[in-house]
Amino acid sequence: MIEIKEQVYVEHEQIELVRAALEMAKEEISGIPEYALQIPGMSGIVYRRFINNYIRTLEAPKYLEIGTSFGSTLISSMFGNEHVKSVLSMDLWIEKKVGPYGKQIFFHNCESFLNK
Repeated sequence: MIEIKEQVYVEHEQIELVRAALEMAKEEISGIPEYALQIPGMSGIVYRRFINNYIRTLEAPKYLEIGTSFGSTLISSMFGNEHVKSVLSMDLWIEKKVGPYGKQIFFHNCESFLNK
């Protein structure tokens, strides 16, 4: 029989930052404008707001995303967070998943939303 134990971390320095970022996201507060939240993607709007809020609290964050598709999560995490030290994004842009222009749409979205 497999035993699963729930472990709650209460002493890590990031816990309050994560809680605050999540509460703000639930209250629809973030640095992402509404029009940027309309990019199609797999992540929900609350998560997009959360990751944007959380990254804003970090000193010199580095961001890695695997499975970028059209860039909805990557753009949400980076929007207004110019202090991010580096970003690495990966995707195969498989045509069955994102259509024949998925990669071009990703780059267009990044240029449109992050180069303002």
